[in-house]
Order: sequence, then structure tokens, then C-alpha cells
Amino acid sequence: MKYKIHISLLILLGFANLSCDEDSFSQVVTIDIPAHESALAVKALFQQSETELEVFLANSLGIIDKTDFDLQQDALVELFEDGQLIQTFQYDPARLSFIAKLDNGFGKAGASYRIQLSAEQYPIAQAIQAMPAAVPLISGQLKPGGAISEDGERVDAIELEFQDPIGEENYYGISATEKFTYFDGVDSVSYRSSTYLDSNDPLISFAGDGILIVSDKAFNGKKYKLLLYTYENSTADGITIQFLSMTKDMFLYYRSLDDYYEAKDNPFAEPVNVHSNIESGHGIFGVASQVEIKLE
Repeated sequence: MKYKIHISLLILLGFANLSCDEDSFSQVVTIDIPAHESALAVKALFQQSETELEVFLANSLGIIDKTDFDLQQDALVELFEDGQLIQTFQYDPARLSFIAKLDNGFGKAGASYRIQLSAEQYPIAQAIQAMPAAVPLISGQLKPGGAISEDGERVDAIELEFQDPIGEENYYGISATEKFTYFDGVDSVSYRSSTYLDSNDPLISFAGDGILIVSDKAFNGKKYKLLLYTYENSTADGITIQFLSMTKDMFLYYRSLDDYYEAKDNPFAEPVNVHSNIESGHGIFGVASQVEIKLE
């Protein structure tokens, strides 16, 4: 019996020694990262009636790449409407992007738009979007001092009411500009500047480019009133609201981009993939129709 006990103890000690070697306490895990195949990366967001379209084009990089992005200055950037070529973009070195100027403004409701990007050493990249129909605003009001910000500050309220089309998914964006006029010593000079918008409505999210976004999932087919606020600017000549009807891809890009920046410097947040709809590439191509209303 004693021999059996001694043997059992030796076996246990042997396992203990095996489990207590140097590697057992190591927290280093080696991961083989697959090689990254670089592709074209694009940002092309167009709004109806714009007379100038801009495309930013570079290449994608792997997670451990140490090289800089390569701006594709010699690329061919083309825009098609219902299968017909309507614009070939030209590279502008001052803006580091491709530009197309339009005499009559961009876009018509229901038309299909395809962007195609070609550059040496990369596969041809493309994406297709259908222009949504613009949804008109029923009313719009600016109420000075009519709202409270999330910080408890008295601010100007903006109320926008519209009828959401029934039986379809719709995605909206709201932005604003203000007109300023000054005297330069010879004449009066006017210019427009983006206006900061915010909202206490939980359905409304921030997006890039100074836009708020909302989908119709909570009010499909119903009237809805957007409650926004802005900060008073006594030198501005009224506020102009741009009410966008955007494609789902454009909405998902803006939504995921905001999620990405929220998680970027948070070590406890899960990584966020920014939405992409580019075939054989990366990035976003989106279009939006719009209506405008001036609030005074």
C-alpha cells in the first residue's frame, strides 16, 4: 500500500513540474497575420444638385504595414448614369483628390449611378447606387432659446416635420449652413459656412461631415418631427437646412464611422469595421437627394 502511495505522489509531482515550466506562465501568443493584398480605397459621397463632385482615392494598407498611403494621382475615375459615361474626373494636386465640375448639377431621382476606378497594379474597383427620391419637408421652424442642450444650456430649437413614405426603408441626413456678409472696404462679401447641429432625440446619430442621421425604422410610413438644436449666431443671416434622403450604404458608412471614432481610443471597446460597398476594393460610394428650407 505504501508503495502505491509513493508512486502516486511521484506521478503528481511529475505533472506539477510539467505544468510549472517557464512557458506555462508566458502571456505571449504568436499570431500569424496573413499577407495583405493592397487594393484601391475610395471615398465618394455625392449629393443631388452639387455642381462639383470630389473623390478621394488611395490604397489600402495591412495592419502592420509601415509605408504611407499611396495617392493614386494617375488613376482613371469615371462616373456612369444608367450605364452611360457622364463624367471623367481630373486629379487636383492642391486638394489631393479627383474633381468633376457639372454645369447643371448632379443627380436625378431613380437613376442608377456607377463609379469605376482603375489604376496600375490594382484590380478595377466599382460600386453602384440608385438615387433615392427626395422626401419633402412639411414644415420647418427656428425657435430662438426654445431648447436645452445636453449640458443644460439654453439653445435655439429647430423643428422639422415630414411624412415618411410607407412600405420602404428610408435613411435621412440633416445638415445646415448659415450665410454671413461682411464689408471688405469696397463691397459687401457673402459666404456660407456649416452650422453645428445636435439633438436630444435618441433615434438621431452623429455622422461625419457635419451631418446628423436617422432611419425610419421607428416611424415607417408616419409623420415625424425632428427636434434639433443649434447655438445662436447673431451675425448670421438665417439658417438653411439640407434634408437628405440617402442610400442605405451611405447611412451605414456614416453610422459605422461614428462608432469607429467612439471606440478608437477605448481599450475596452470592440474593434469597429467601417462599412464598405466597393467591389474589388475598399471604401464607400453613396448618393443622396436633398431638399432645402431656409429658417429665419
